[in-house]
Parts: sequence; C-alpha cells; structure tokens
Amino acid sequence: MPRYTGPILDPHIHLYRYDPSRYPWLSAPGFEPLRRDHLAADYRAAIGDLPIRAAVVIEAVPTDPVAEVATVVMEAAASGGLVGGAVVGHAPLDAPDLPNRLDRLAQAGPVVGIRDIVSHRPGGPNVSRSADLMARPRFLDGLRILAARDWLFELMLLPRQLADAAALLARAPESLRVVVNHAGSPEARDADGFTRWRDGMAALARLPAVSVKLSALQCLETRFGTPAWHVGDLHAVVEPLLAAFGADRCAFASDWPVHDRTVRLVQAFDDFLTVTAGLSPAEQRALFHDTAARLYGLAGIR
Repeated sequence: MPRYTGPILDPHIHLYRYDPSRYPWLSAPGFEPLRRDHLAADYRAAIGDLPIRAAVVIEAVPTDPVAEVATVVMEAAASGGLVGGAVVGHAPLDAPDLPNRLDRLAQAGPVVGIRDIVSHRPGGPNVSRSADLMARPRFLDGLRILAARDWLFELMLLPRQLADAAALLARAPESLRVVVNHAGSPEARDADGFTRWRDGMAALARLPAVSVKLSALQCLETRFGTPAWHVGDLHAVVEPLLAAFGADRCAFASDWPVHDRTVRLVQAFDDFLTVTAGLSPAEQRALFHDTAARLYGLAGIR
C-alpha cells in the first residue's frame, strides 16, 4: 500500500504563553527549550508542508486552567481554524466543586474533555498532583461527572499504573469516553517491562470506550537507550496497539512542542507515515484523521 496522503488531524498539542508562575513544572531541569511562548504561529511554522487541518490543544498543567483556555481562544482567532476547535482543559477530578470548575471552563472556550494527570513515578519528578489519585473515591465521582456531561477523560499514566486504571475504569460509567495519552508510555527497559505495558494496554482495550493516542514516543529512548527513535522501534509499539484497539480507536499525535526536544514534528509524522504504509487506506485514514475527528468533534474538518 502507498503512504497516506490525505488530511491529518493532530489531537495533542500544547499552546501557552510562558510564565513560570503559571507553568512551574517548566522550571525543572531538561525543559529549558520549552521556556518561551509556544503559540499558534509557532505551531504553523513547525508543521511545514504537512496537510494538518486542525489540532486539539491539551492542557499543559497550568496553575490557572481558565486563563489557559482563554489564551487558546485568543490564538484560535488568529490561526484560521488550525487550533482552538477543541480544547482539553484541566480540573482536579476529586475537587468538591468540580461541576462549578467545569462550568467555568465551558464558558471560557470549546472544552470537550479534562486531563488530570495520574502518571506518577516514585522518586519523581512528577507533574501529577498525587500518587494516589486513582484510589480516591472522589476521583471516580469526577469521572462520573465527566460521563454525565459527555466530556472526554484524557488518561496520562505509566505502565505500572495500567492495571489499576483498567480496574478503575471498569467501575466508571460505560459511556465515559477515555483517551490514553502517549501510547501508555511504553518505556520499559527489559522484556518483562515491555510485556507488562503490552498486557496493561490490552486490558484497557477490552473497555470499548477507551481509545489511545500514539504520541510522545520520545519515551522510547528509555526503553531502547537511544536519544531518538528508529522506525523499527515504532513498529514494536504500533503493532500491539493496533492489534488490541484497532485503527478506529487509535490516533497519531505530535505532543508538540514537548516531543520536539527529541524528534521534530515533521520527522515524527514522516515516520508514522512510513510505519503505516502497509495498512489499508481505511486504517491509515482512521489513524491520521477519522479517530481524532470522532473523539474531538472535528468531523467537519477535511
């Protein structure tokens, strides 16, 4: 089969005006390249000639989630529709005033879901609020509130947390749509760890409302010990995810600008196109456009 040449949706980017008081995690070592504004014009420059028609803006762990959405709305007005059609905001799902927080986000812009990062590594550094979020009864209550609003839950976690996440989501409403971020972070350094990741993702795939974004695969450097991926490495991640979820529940994404510290956006999508060249046209279309369009309400963008 030839490589995909149709329109692309990018369902995972971050936009922000850099302010260390609003994004304190950027002060950690290793994030120096991200300590500047990253706005719609920068993203447009990063995509080059790629036929990306629209991008979904994902929260970037702000101290003021409403202000972040307002920034995205301002950028949307100048982007010609490239960004701002769908936004995933942040709210602490165990907050007692969660409905009010969600109302404020909805008033600020086109918010379609919430990300409350659960990814937590003993010894850190971490951007999650706590190590025990998924064990909190109010966190499950928050998932139920999202389901009642038909908002997505963006799930960012590590392989060691996959089994617990599957158990938690089995207790959530069946209508709750969940999107696993960054392919579930396949970062294990050994065969046992990689098997744990694969089995954990398979458990999540058995929940029909769970989808996955193949993004931020710079984490492959942890598994393979290299500063950047190789196309052969991508096969090791893409193939089990396609087998478990099917193309209609998988979507490629850039994680711009975070991912660009390791692999530039244009190179990442070129590698995605290479890896999927043997798939059917319908599978390729799902991975690069249709899955994201369905999840984020962007079906009208061609």
